[in-house]
Amino acid sequence: KLVLNATIENGWSFNWVEKESSIAMLKFKNPNLVIPSRHTLGGRILKDATQELHSELITKATHDIVGVSLAFDGIQDISAELDRTTNVISKIEVFLEDLKTQQIKVGTIISDSASTYAAA
Repeated sequence: KLVLNATIENGWSFNWVEKESSIAMLKFKNPNLVIPSRHTLGGRILKDATQELHSELITKATHDIVGVSLAFDGIQDISAELDRTTNVISKIEVFLEDLKTQQIKVGTIISDSASTYAAA
């Protein structure tokens, strides 16, 4: 997990763990260290860490007394296809229903697209 955290926090691609200089640096500190392959790091380890983080997030959100805040960046209907805006609204409604099913309270919804949604 430490290798994954360092990879993500530093913005490194997963293949750094297979570079000779990286292996030498880590083995210098701990010769018995088993370094995961980039496939393992970007696959199973990342998937497990993502699931753990998701579970923690859901737990915290369900216990939030005030409710979570949802923030949506604006959409702009540059192609004059209003159905896309309607599609976004329906997806938000499904998302809100899913939160309700998970017993997650929504305290605030923030969007900078009020005029676009009003036009729908």
